[in-house]
Formats: sequence, structure tokens, C-alpha cells
Amino acid sequence: MKNKKSLGRTIGKAVFAITLLTIIVLVVCSYASTKRLLTQRNQLAQQSAAESLMNSNNSFRSSTQKELSRLTSESAFNGKNSMIAKSSSFCVMLKMLMLKSSIVVLQLLMDII
Repeated sequence: MKNKKSLGRTIGKAVFAITLLTIIVLVVCSYASTKRLLTQRNQLAQQSAAESLMNSNNSFRSSTQKELSRLTSESAFNGKNSMIAKSSSFCVMLKMLMLKSSIVVLQLLMDII
């Protein structure tokens, strides 16, 4: 009676192996699919960030250029009565005054020595 083997155990082991193999295949496919989707989303996010940065940089550059153009067209920077012309002549006068005062100080020092 011991030679009698049950076919149920063999079928049970085969069903268990097929089920385990199916679960492993599903997990591996799910992991590969998730990894691919995350990689694609990451690349899209990077492209979007780069485009946004370039647009922001271009916008900043153009607004700065417009503001500089507006500032240079102001009356403070144009003509003989401009602030720069006045400040330049003021600086020249100040330098001349400093030169004259230093000459006077040097003459006083020469007289003392």
C-alpha cells in the first residue's frame, strides 16, 4: 500500500509553482513599468524647468534692457544741463580746489622748514 502515490500532491506543487511564477512576473513587470513612467515624468519636469528658466531669463533680460533704455533717455543723462555734465564740471572744480589747497599747504610747509 505504500507504493500508491497521490497525484494530488504533484498537481498541487505544479499549481503553487505556476502561481508563484505568475506573482514574480507581475511584480517585475509592475516595477519596470513604474520605473519607466517615473523616468519619463522626471525628464518632462526637467525640460519644463529648463524652459521656464530660459523664459524667465529672457524676460528679465528684455525688461532690464527696456529699463536701461528708459533711464538713458531721461533728461538727467542728456544735454549740457544734465546732472552728469554738472557733476563732471563740479568734480573738475573740486579737483582744482584740492590741487590749489595742497599747493598752499606745501608752500606753508616749505616756509616752516
